[in-house]
Amino acid sequence: MALNIILGASGSGKTTRCFEEIDKKIKSESNSKMFMLVPEQFTFEGEKKLIDTLGEEVLLRATVINFKRLGHKVFSKVGGAKEKSLDDCGKAMLIYYILNSDRLKFATFGTVAHQKGFAALIGDMIGEFKRYNVTYENLEEAYEKMSSKPTLRDKLFDLKEIYKVFNNETEGKFLDRDDELNVLMKKLEEYDYIKDSYVWIDEFSFFTPQQMKIIEKLLDLSKDVYITLNYEKLENQNTFYLTETTLNKLQRMAEKNNVPINIEDLDGRGYKFLSQELKHLEENINSINVVANKEATKDIELNVAFNSFKEIEIVARDIVKEVREKNIRYKDIAVISRDIDSYTEYIKGIFNQYDIPFFIDKKTSTENNNFIVFISSALEIINKNWSYETVFRYLKTYILDIDMEDIDILENYVLCHGIKRKSKWVDKVWDYPVYNEYNPFETDEEFLEKINEIKETVVAPLRNLLEISKTKDTVKNIGEKLYHFLEEANVKDHIKELVDSYSEEGEIALSEEYSQIWNKVMDILNSFVEVLGEEEMSLNEFVKIFAVGVDHAEVGIIPTALDQVFIGGSDRSKSQDVKRVYLIGCNEGVFPMVSTNEGILNDTEREELNSIGMELGSDTLSKTYEEEFLVYTSLTTARESLVISYPVSDLNGKGRRPSRVISKIKRIFPKITENNYVLSDKFTDKISSPKATFNEMILQINDCDEEDYPYLRDLYKWYENSKNYNETLSKMEEYFLYKNDPKVLSKESINSIYGGDIKASVTQFEKYAACPFAYYVTYGLKAKERRTNEVSYPSIGSLLHEGIDKFCSDAVKNNIDFRDITEEYIGNAVDEIVAKLLEKKENFLFLNTARMRFLVRKLKRVLRRSLKIIVKQLENSDFTPMGFEMKFDKDGELPPMIISKDGSTIYIVGKVDRVDCYSCDGNTYIRIIDYKLGSMEIDFSKIYNGLQLQLLTYLEAVMESLDKKGENAVPCGVFYYKMDDPIIENKEHLTKEEIEEKINESLKLQGLLLKDKEVILAMDNDFEKRKKSIVVNASLTSKGELAKSNSKGQITEADFSFLREFVKDKLEELCSNVLCGDISITPYKLKEETPCKFCSYKSICHFDDTLEFNNYRVIEEKKKVDEMKGE
Repeated sequence: MALNIILGASGSGKTTRCFEEIDKKIKSESNSKMFMLVPEQFTFEGEKKLIDTLGEEVLLRATVINFKRLGHKVFSKVGGAKEKSLDDCGKAMLIYYILNSDRLKFATFGTVAHQKGFAALIGDMIGEFKRYNVTYENLEEAYEKMSSKPTLRDKLFDLKEIYKVFNNETEGKFLDRDDELNVLMKKLEEYDYIKDSYVWIDEFSFFTPQQMKIIEKLLDLSKDVYITLNYEKLENQNTFYLTETTLNKLQRMAEKNNVPINIEDLDGRGYKFLSQELKHLEENINSINVVANKEATKDIELNVAFNSFKEIEIVARDIVKEVREKNIRYKDIAVISRDIDSYTEYIKGIFNQYDIPFFIDKKTSTENNNFIVFISSALEIINKNWSYETVFRYLKTYILDIDMEDIDILENYVLCHGIKRKSKWVDKVWDYPVYNEYNPFETDEEFLEKINEIKETVVAPLRNLLEISKTKDTVKNIGEKLYHFLEEANVKDHIKELVDSYSEEGEIALSEEYSQIWNKVMDILNSFVEVLGEEEMSLNEFVKIFAVGVDHAEVGIIPTALDQVFIGGSDRSKSQDVKRVYLIGCNEGVFPMVSTNEGILNDTEREELNSIGMELGSDTLSKTYEEEFLVYTSLTTARESLVISYPVSDLNGKGRRPSRVISKIKRIFPKITENNYVLSDKFTDKISSPKATFNEMILQINDCDEEDYPYLRDLYKWYENSKNYNETLSKMEEYFLYKNDPKVLSKESINSIYGGDIKASVTQFEKYAACPFAYYVTYGLKAKERRTNEVSYPSIGSLLHEGIDKFCSDAVKNNIDFRDITEEYIGNAVDEIVAKLLEKKENFLFLNTARMRFLVRKLKRVLRRSLKIIVKQLENSDFTPMGFEMKFDKDGELPPMIISKDGSTIYIVGKVDRVDCYSCDGNTYIRIIDYKLGSMEIDFSKIYNGLQLQLLTYLEAVMESLDKKGENAVPCGVFYYKMDDPIIENKEHLTKEEIEEKINESLKLQGLLLKDKEVILAMDNDFEKRKKSIVVNASLTSKGELAKSNSKGQITEADFSFLREFVKDKLEELCSNVLCGDISITPYKLKEETPCKFCSYKSICHFDDTLEFNNYRVIEEKKKVDEMKGE
């Protein structure tokens, strides 16, 4: 027996040397077996390479294998451990359970032990202990020796106790995968096939202590062992530090066992390289004294891209070009990155667009798989008592046999009525009110029958889970019920249908993923039951531990074709016969990767443990050496050509620096071919595959340079004549001609949508003035937002309006003088009125939850305060209410306002919250009051543009009615009253009377007021006494004249006359525009205010003021009536 070490740099022919030896042994020895051990990720490629080199018959004598598969091969022949194998999921779930049990008293991990991610760190640490043969006794000994290092000592205490409990839980029952090599070492002697065999170990840069013991055993049992190491002696040994350390360990092991050692240093440097430039790169990349190649490079390129997305587009275009023009196969190309995860989604999307077949060498997490989401959501439904979020996350996996439309109907109904909790889903037949906007049936009864049928389809399979105890049950029992639920839901058949569907659509990767997912879930459940089957836990605990298992479950996807571009990380890039390599993402901090996470034990602590003889995994310095080695292997993977690239910014535009490796390469190749696609990315360079070029052409059409026009014209003609693209091109033509400017409605459409005669409120015309398109969608198409189980702002306003109207109407009806109304009377009346209002069907939401009932109590306070202020304003006034909630309509107390236009009649209707009147000297003074929840003020700019017509329209409706009756009516005010119970903030202590005065001040009527002292005195009888009104904005000077300082909103009778005429003209103008079919997307803009901010239809209109045909209608500010007159 002998240990033969084959040394050589990348490309020196180490693997080829192994194949030569295998071939020689096969020919010279007829009975000896050959084993070639490689890392797990290289097994498939290693076997393929062996067959390509020596022919298929070589497999009769030689086996390419990894340490894990060697163990399984040995165990299958001679028997292995009696214990069941503990997979990664089972191990993770067990550790999480241990950390969250009451068996451990932590010294330092107490605050983080219950976090899900911490279990993974502990799992890694336990795995490291096992790989480096660290026992509980070793940790106990180290703990005793670290009395001067309290932090490390505390960590060791926690780690040894966790390790102890873990070992107690698994010993004699389970075999941790990290223990398999220890068992293999004991069983190798019984495996006859290994005896007198030849073993080659290739593609490793270092070995764990466990692997070293296996190698030691192989030296004892086999004839010869050959080990290749990527190594060369340099002045700067950082790059080969790991392999040099491994070499030294192997030499010491051979000496210890008196095994002859032969070291062969291959002279054939650059053996694999077909390019002198790549050979020169390998020779100099690790040199301190670089020998520069001053020729322009042909086989090495450097690409600079704007961001990662653009970088992958450049790679894809170049791959298409290489395959098309240079007779290279996809399988001869590899795309490598140190941070491949950040590029995966870009590669999937862009490579599919360029029709490039590819294989990504990474396992897929099951966490976001639809089936996993379905199971997790089902458990969460029971755990979270049927919350809306869990139920519809469960349904929207679309695994149950329920139509999407039925799910939408169900969701609308559930949202509307706030249906949640088991009592409502399982124990109740739904008979909540039905609203027309989501009822596709003719009758409510049909709808309720359908909705209960859908509900039962949802609930039926979940009944198996309902049996899970609310307290605690065994994991085995919960697992069985979960399995019965999956059977009841017919999930397995649904997954099979998905697999077939994805396969037919050419989504091979998804088909492969879903073909494995059922078995993967069963494996998780089996591991859960095997590890913790008899343990009792709550459903909440079960859900958390199951989630940990899911986090550690991965689906491995095998290559689906032979001719594919390989995509992989630098740490997993295969050593196949790759001709061209794209090394992407070569940025500082990424290539080489900067390690910032030291794990549970930091570097200093690892050094302390190493000093007492406890060897563990890599510290940060060792990881730095590993990264240097990965840089070297990545740069020396290609045989013919290498393309290095990096983005100068991330997707948010933040700058990124190139890797220092780029500077080193530029020193080696001062005239390296560099393509800066940030400064110049020509359209002609983007012409590649049909699908990708089509997209580029579409993007370029609106921004075409003169030099690109001929190419665009020819491309356009080609796609126009293509059967695969002419229909798509026609749609794109429509897109380019589209201006997001709706056409004027035809007369037929207007009649169809609005009818012959139009009845509309002034609020609707204000909506039209704000944005014609929003008016059209709201009142023409009658689009409505989804009704939810939330009390809306308008609902609150309606309740308060009704409350005030009911109170005032009852007072008038019962001949109660407002001057005689007391606070006690108001309080009792409010309680009674609100109770009756809440009995109405439309107000059921106010009693739905405790939060809503709290809101009702708050609204009662607002109502009491509002009524108190209204009563106070009336009792101290000569004005008396003419009417409350006065309706002007065909059947109202007042006639509607009528506008005849273009053969149509428009009836402007509405309700005036309150009309007050005061008679004096043969005149009837009229004031209009409108109740509002929020603060409102008169804005002449908005009146001028039709955005604030409500009060003045109400005034006009009342005035027209009185004029027809022959009364001499005079307008004296239009006001908003804010319904509120404000909190007064003041630094100084205030008396109750002072607080009341400030509240009265804050709740003054706001609006337009006739500039007439006598009228104001009639509104506030204490005006002269106080010198300042607490009802309206008005003050008196010392001479008893109206003060200018507090005259906001005061206008003359002539101004009122002007405004009345203006409003009628404006309404006529708006009516005319409606009847003309104008539904343009032209929202107004007043300073920074636009209606778009709170518009519900932004997703419909797609208004974008950066587009040529989308512009705001900018409103000029007007501060007084004279400016409206143009004076």
